[in-house]
Amino acid sequence: MSKGYSLAGLLRLRVRPPRPDHALDKARDSYNTDILAQAAAVAAITHRATAKLNCEKVIQERRRLGDELARMGWWVWPSDSNFILAQPPETPGSPDNGPNAREIYESLKQQRVFVRYFDQDRLRDKLRITIGTPEQNDTLLRALTLRAAK
Repeated sequence: MSKGYSLAGLLRLRVRPPRPDHALDKARDSYNTDILAQAAAVAAITHRATAKLNCEKVIQERRRLGDELARMGWWVWPSDSNFILAQPPETPGSPDNGPNAREIYESLKQQRVFVRYFDQDRLRDKLRITIGTPEQNDTLLRALTLRAAK
């Protein structure tokens, strides 16, 4: 539901603010949903053609974004999901071979372009980039191009 139907945020919708003393919260399942989210999920399931079209758009954009990043020198791991894992290119001649993923993450964040950075072994030199709309992906690519030009 979260990927194919783009309903991850909706299915976590809460109508009331959480109260720590609320007895139901103590017994609530971690993925409990309210009636509005359930209705939206049922409506989504009945429109599978729309979900299929959404998946096709994600696949097309994932391929395009991966190709553009590779053209810019990034290493992009193969993906079958709605995100890609990408490693920035090395910059010969710089003391540490170029900008690291954390620096790029911080630079993008300052430009209000949001990707994921994980300060963990085997991921510190990579960014997790969720596939967005063509316009969102173009914004990311422009931000990376401008940063690389500095």
